[in-house]
Amino acid sequence: MSKSETIYKRKAGWVNQSDASYQAGFNSKLFGWLYTPDSAIIQSTGFILCAPVGHEYIHTHRAYRHFAEMLAMHGFPCLRFDYSGVGDSADYSGQDIFQRWVVDIEQQAQWLRDEAGVKHIVFFGLGFSANLVAVVAEKQALPCSIVLWEPYQTGRAFQRKLAALARLSEFKVETEAGFVESAGFAFAEAAFDDLSQFDLASRRLSNIQRCILIESMENREKNTDWLSSVGISTQAKRIYRPDFAKMLDEPHKTTIPFDVFGEIIALFKVDGKEPALNQVPAIHLAPSLESKDYAETIINCNGNLFGVLTMPANGDRSKPLVILSNAGAAHHVGPSQIYVKLARYLSANGWCTFRYDLSNLGDSCTGCPDDENFPYAESAIGELKGIIDYFSSEFNSCILAGLCSGAYMSFHAGLNVSDEKVSKVILVNPLTFEWVDGMSLDVPSPKMQSKEANYYSAALKDKSRWIRLLKGKVDYKGIAKFTLQYSYQKIRHKLHDLCLAANLAKPNKLQAELLQYEKSNVDLSFIFSDTDPGYKLLTDNAGSVAASLISDNSIKLHFVENADHTFSFNKMQSRFFNKFLTALNN
Repeated sequence: MSKSETIYKRKAGWVNQSDASYQAGFNSKLFGWLYTPDSAIIQSTGFILCAPVGHEYIHTHRAYRHFAEMLAMHGFPCLRFDYSGVGDSADYSGQDIFQRWVVDIEQQAQWLRDEAGVKHIVFFGLGFSANLVAVVAEKQALPCSIVLWEPYQTGRAFQRKLAALARLSEFKVETEAGFVESAGFAFAEAAFDDLSQFDLASRRLSNIQRCILIESMENREKNTDWLSSVGISTQAKRIYRPDFAKMLDEPHKTTIPFDVFGEIIALFKVDGKEPALNQVPAIHLAPSLESKDYAETIINCNGNLFGVLTMPANGDRSKPLVILSNAGAAHHVGPSQIYVKLARYLSANGWCTFRYDLSNLGDSCTGCPDDENFPYAESAIGELKGIIDYFSSEFNSCILAGLCSGAYMSFHAGLNVSDEKVSKVILVNPLTFEWVDGMSLDVPSPKMQSKEANYYSAALKDKSRWIRLLKGKVDYKGIAKFTLQYSYQKIRHKLHDLCLAANLAKPNKLQAELLQYEKSNVDLSFIFSDTDPGYKLLTDNAGSVAASLISDNSIKLHFVENADHTFSFNKMQSRFFNKFLTALNN
């Protein structure tokens, strides 16, 4: 553990005051977090943390939160925010999206100067947001500083990276015409027409007070070339960081580079060129976002859970409230921003939703709790029940819903809350119905078996794979191992069903829970991607009980065709939203 991490973890409980708001941008429609120091010395330098683009925005959310808290701990006012059309900020459909983001950053910087009184701005960017930062810095009238973490040498290099990621998907045919869809994010093709404006070598950075470049060894030579071409090679501080990819891993596996964050902070504390501020002035923060299609309000639920309430533009609250629990370790916007899009779609159909973060995840989390970033925390069910109670006076009932681990939370909370408070539970692509310590967050073993079962079922119908089998071009040991494991599970479930029918056995845990739902007044619905193992998990583990409940419509099933686990393409999302609305209205 680095010295920076040790100090941060010891003090993180009191280091800063943070406030979420819609506080800048065009017509106050950008969502952000302002961190104001709670310390004796308040630096006159403020930081603007510019999020990376695409899936990296979701994956680095935790790292950005930690960095913001560290900055505030050391006396630096700090702002992290969502760009137009990203996360909790207002929708934006313009084809000039990258230029719009440049304007967003400029407006945030001006807001921080005007409202927080900072004298010097440091722009921090990672990946393509580092290129955005370089463009913004060039346009600043006042001297500023920049921190660029693994920038792209050219705009086209960024486009090639998106294209390479897109090619990895098994669902490329789902790409919507006129869009580039990559790793769960869609960009209008027209947005890439003039990417040369984001080439680093074309920047004029004479007004830069300090430049920090964080790089991997493989890009060192290229970075030397563009630093020389813009004339800042001698003043740039270069930090070698070999494990950049670890910060961009899946949300539940990301690591935080506390040592690099500490080094950046030390460099700006040493400067001391500007006098410290006496205090950060009182700042007006807007808790609501108004749109012609929806209204959103920031809510601090029960003092420790952050969430966003989305309502129809007319404020109608006559229908039950839909509560969306975290999908894995992704923060409340959801993988591919699926929760934000779903909430705003439902608002157009008269439904209110509340998307939130559990206390150890996303924007509810502060500091470094022991169970940070763990989506199956023991406290989760109780926290969801607390949210239900919080809204009980505003809505006649609630509907619990969630994707992946959010389905697990919804399923178990629905069993432990009176049916007067919860009228329906909608489970989307659950991967387990019972969490056991030691299960993998990557691929729980039941999911792997179901995926393999689907694979081999398809293989039996594929003539080319039979030919490969006859020619000896297959993994015989793998097939044998799978066959034994899967056959054992099938036989065990069948024997239990036979004993259950003969009253020689009791229902297993999942069967008992499903029967409990049947006896209650809480409707239970499932939404499955047709390529996901959730349906097989349900029918294999609950056997004849599931079959009976499905047959008499006590359990309602909905399938989304040709969709992956998180609905990462626009067409998939559209089909999913329609199925979700159908599940609500049934």
